[in-house]
Amino acid sequence: MLGTLPKDKLIVLYCLCEEGADSSEVALMLWKMDYRRDRVKVLEGGLVQWDAKNYPMIKTEIPE
Repeated sequence: MLGTLPKDKLIVLYCLCEEGADSSEVALMLWKMDYRRDRVKVLEGGLVQWDAKNYPMIKTEIPE
């Protein structure tokens, strides 16, 4: 499924924890799949920090 992500767009990975360990692992996988490092980023602090700063969130349904 990771290989279906666009290589020509910015990809920002995040998780629900502050450490970002899961999203960092996915970023490493993408880099190994030849995704450019400047287009694959990890959101530092994850959604915990995003929410703490009252940044906007939009909930969308993910197709199964």
